Amino acid sequence: MEMEKKSLTIFKLKHRNETWIGIKNYYPNNSWELIKSLPDSKYSKTHACWYIPYTKESYQSFQKLNIAFTCTPNIGTIGKLSPNDALTDIEANTSNSSVPVVRKFNKDDDIIGDTANDDLRIRWTNKKIFIKMAYNKEDVSFLRSLTKSYWDQKQLIWIIPATPNNIVKIQKYFAAWNNAEYQKIIKLSSIRDPKTVTFFTSPEYPNKLLIKLDGFGASVSKIKQIPDRKYDKYYKKWIVPWSQTIYKQLKDYYHEMDYSIMDRVPRNKNDYEKELRTHHDRLQYLHNKYPIGYREKIVNYSNLLLRQRYSWKSINSYTGKLAKYIEFFEGRDIDLLTDTDANNYLSQLAKKEVSNSLLNVTLSAIKLYYRKVVMQPSFHIERLERPRKRRTLPTILSVKEVDNILRSINNLKHLCVLYTIYGGGLRLSEVINLRVQDVLWDRNQVQIKAGKGNKDRMVMLSQSLKELLQKYFNEYKPQYWLFEGADERSQYTSSSIQKVVREAAKRAGISRKVTPHTLRHCFATHLMDNGTDTRYIQELLGHKDIRTTLIYTHVTTSSINTIESPLDHLTRKGYTVKKRNS
Repeated sequence: MEMEKKSLTIFKLKHRNETWIGIKNYYPNNSWELIKSLPDSKYSKTHACWYIPYTKESYQSFQKLNIAFTCTPNIGTIGKLSPNDALTDIEANTSNSSVPVVRKFNKDDDIIGDTANDDLRIRWTNKKIFIKMAYNKEDVSFLRSLTKSYWDQKQLIWIIPATPNNIVKIQKYFAAWNNAEYQKIIKLSSIRDPKTVTFFTSPEYPNKLLIKLDGFGASVSKIKQIPDRKYDKYYKKWIVPWSQTIYKQLKDYYHEMDYSIMDRVPRNKNDYEKELRTHHDRLQYLHNKYPIGYREKIVNYSNLLLRQRYSWKSINSYTGKLAKYIEFFEGRDIDLLTDTDANNYLSQLAKKEVSNSLLNVTLSAIKLYYRKVVMQPSFHIERLERPRKRRTLPTILSVKEVDNILRSINNLKHLCVLYTIYGGGLRLSEVINLRVQDVLWDRNQVQIKAGKGNKDRMVMLSQSLKELLQKYFNEYKPQYWLFEGADERSQYTSSSIQKVVREAAKRAGISRKVTPHTLRHCFATHLMDNGTDTRYIQELLGHKDIRTTLIYTHVTTSSINTIESPLDHLTRKGYTVKKRNS
């Protein structure tokens, strides 16, 4: 039976956060039965209309009912009706020519939703969204509001980063993709941008827990429930009061939400100082390095050094020098040797053209053994002869050369290490042993714990270094050691820092040998050049004897620059000019 033809209207409907094809206006009751028979058709009391999925298949099923209808964009609020970009017959069935004809084009494997019509074309790739459309002031305003969108003048196309937020906004505004395509795009985008939460601390914020959230749709609702929380817009991190309860609650919350958790909050120091084994284990390892024949002497000697609170570096060095001394007198008991025998050994060692420092360490190790372990009256310690001191001047770089070295470094961590050495005059071992808690942010100081000679001291924390450390703490999030190794738990190695300095000097065009200690020398010399009192420099460097600090008076330019060379004096008076012209 032929049905009475009356007008029916279809339109784009936004309902329950999804897009549908809405069906409205009067039609004989028996025809509503046909609409009810459509797959997934439903009735909305809110909108007083029937609706079916916004897909090509649903639209084609509706067309097969042979019901007369018109299509209008004026009903609803979410833009033009083009389900699955395939409503090829709508324009023919409506008097409203503002609804565009949309055709589906072939697409490559890495492209989703490549659509085209006279007014709009949208293509998604795994990195960007390309939109070509007829000019419309409202549409252009919307595209400009998207993150990092821009107009390509040459291609006459809008280019937008394919971030999840941009994708959601474009789908809501244009309904560019069908539901299957849209879900696939969101899923792929989320895989590239997973939800991650990072917990860490910084000396800049004592007694605070810092939180960074990354990934599409990351939730901040739990954090916003915490009183006195703050948000740092520049570094995009949350700052909340520290408490074990808050820390645990947030970890549990994001764990249940299936976030990837990066925990950079410091734990027990034993987790980081794993190389600092017990004294017993260290001594056992040291003793096992030497033959049983004279191990007892090494044991007694190393126990003495440990009681005297020598550093482990000194214990290793002194026991090694004593072992070579014992091996030189193979078959003889060193407890019965005389000071003459010891001097003969030092003479033989000097013939090998070893450095003065090695001779001095060897002599000190021997003297300590006979003074503290054996204490033999016939051994005259005062007769042991040290090598004559050779006064060598340290390698010094100009301020410009130091600047060139620092400018040649692009790695933030490497730059922070060199800033710390030069900015505070630290030894290599001291910068390696720096802990996060040693940075006294509010006092603008860095505390050096157990430096050379087992002495603590304070050095300045320069403003330039503080600004750099702000970036460093937000990027690297160190837990215990200020400068961590590749495992993000142990200390940075001395060889790595030496390599950084060496390569930076090479890039800066400096042919002289430059080491981390060279930067310490430069720190002291440049302070002296600027007129800083020698006593203050001594304290900053941690020198026991002022004479050690005075070595820099031989390389400073502060005094030399005030003295006029006799040659310049002659030249200024014109004597050398006359001689040259005669």
